[in-house]
Amino acid sequence: MNASLKWMRDYIDITGEPDQMAEILTDAGIPVEHVIRPGAEISRVVTGRLLSVEKHPQADHLVICQVDVGTEQLQIVTGAPNVRPGQIVPVAEPNSRLPGGVKIKSSKLRGVKSCGMLCSMQELGLDPDLFPGAEKNGIFILPETTPAGIDIHELYDLDDVIFEFELTPNRADCFSMLGLAYEMSALFGGEVRRPSVSTGDQGEPVEGRARVSLEDPRFCSRFCARLLENVKVGPSPEWLTERLRSAGIRPVNNIVDAANYVMIEYGQPLHTYDYDHVAGHSLHCRHAEEGEKLTTLDGEERTLTPADLVIADEKGAVCIAGVMGGLDSEVTESTSSVLLEAAVFNGASVRRTSRRIGLRSEASGRYERGVNPAQTKEALDRVCQILTEQGACTAAPGMLDVYPCPAEEKKISTSAQKINRYIGISLPEEEIIQILRKLHFTVEKNGEEITAVVPDFRADVSGEADLCEEVARIYGYENIPLTTPYSQVSKGVMDKETEIMMSAADALREDGLSEAVTFSFMHKDSLKKLNYPETDRVYQAIPILNPISEEYPFVRTTLLPGLMQAVQYTLAQKNDRIALFETGHVFYTHSLPFTEFPD
Repeated sequence: MNASLKWMRDYIDITGEPDQMAEILTDAGIPVEHVIRPGAEISRVVTGRLLSVEKHPQADHLVICQVDVGTEQLQIVTGAPNVRPGQIVPVAEPNSRLPGGVKIKSSKLRGVKSCGMLCSMQELGLDPDLFPGAEKNGIFILPETTPAGIDIHELYDLDDVIFEFELTPNRADCFSMLGLAYEMSALFGGEVRRPSVSTGDQGEPVEGRARVSLEDPRFCSRFCARLLENVKVGPSPEWLTERLRSAGIRPVNNIVDAANYVMIEYGQPLHTYDYDHVAGHSLHCRHAEEGEKLTTLDGEERTLTPADLVIADEKGAVCIAGVMGGLDSEVTESTSSVLLEAAVFNGASVRRTSRRIGLRSEASGRYERGVNPAQTKEALDRVCQILTEQGACTAAPGMLDVYPCPAEEKKISTSAQKINRYIGISLPEEEIIQILRKLHFTVEKNGEEITAVVPDFRADVSGEADLCEEVARIYGYENIPLTTPYSQVSKGVMDKETEIMMSAADALREDGLSEAVTFSFMHKDSLKKLNYPETDRVYQAIPILNPISEEYPFVRTTLLPGLMQAVQYTLAQKNDRIALFETGHVFYTHSLPFTEFPD
């Protein structure tokens, strides 16, 4: 997760040195891997208009450009094949600096003076994949409406600071700008400003013109949609595309970009469908049929299984739920109406499908960690607001919402004494309550008992121990005194079986054998290679629901497959002096599917 400091300041007033802020966040359990300053190594690079482009008299592959940089006119010699008079380009002036310590000075190229350099995206440290339509080779051609003489930092927010977070999977709330804003509010102070959302609905209500439904609430807990009409597909405003680039997302068009923007802002993935290409104007969340096919947005035809969750219209699947949409319902320049969908899919289901078909996206990553259903409606309205304010569409009144089992409010009861004993500190009760309120818990006090109502975006907090951890990390782990834990230690006794195993292993090692440690998993094909008869007990292996790879789908019933693979690998390394042994557990079940733990 990349978070722009400029963007973050839309939600909370924070000051301070970014590296110090990153250290505080990391100590509080929100690890910052890198603090990125995109334009720190760039100076004296401005936009310039090419007045003329003439051939170099002494070189066939060079041209001489006269460039207006706002305050003066420069002559620059370049070998780029894509420059034309009238274009706006980035210009490194004399005595400028570029990423990698490159210094630009005036010089002569084949006898002609060159005062600076025209820059490509790579020379400015920009990712070409984040600039759709831009030439990846040659000079970076800027939009023709760009004025000459603008500092490149101002044009592309290169003076911003980007925090690159390495978040743990349990902190799903921090995979959004608002979630991070709440965390920074607790650590650095300040009130969080949520967007003021109003959609200005117009026209005929969506009810009766579209429909959403779901098959099983265990796999889709909430399913919502809104209808956008009078859609004008085009480029997004520059402020929005810059925000997306800061998060590492490639701008596409105003409709898709608004959905991606809100996904980063709220942590709620959304998907857009061409309303006229959705059969029956109906979206149904269900599991795929065996062998059902769908061509996804990347042009690949995918063969689905009943384990894959899909969104389907009346003709068939139009989206792999939480992973990628279908090509047939894609929003294009000819789209006039859009069905905007937001849902909360089962994370494990999305992860299995994403892994099986080899597709991972910003959306699937958020679903895998968990999405807050309480924000789904607001996220949908926020997309409508952004697009209507741009004049890109009108929003039909109403929202289609299937939410059969709304999440219940979580309350955790504890006391200051319990929290202090758990952490090993002696904080006053008022300070504990203040910390919890900073973290946006609603706290009620009844005598010595403290009852904390968990905010809806903190799905990771479920018990008293979690509450104690929240107090500890905001108080500061470094402030907790070091103490030696007390425990009653009794002398361990080795059972006879373990003693025999260890003695046998010692004897084998003394005789020159090497001890192997292999996976506790196997594939049944390896048993056939060892010539086990198909009636042998070793084939009664327990399947793994989420195997580490397709090579290891079962729990092992014998050590031989792992040892033989070790021998095979060793021989492949041209080492024919092999003497291996292994001790370890194998797992047998009385019947399949097994109903009791294996032996």
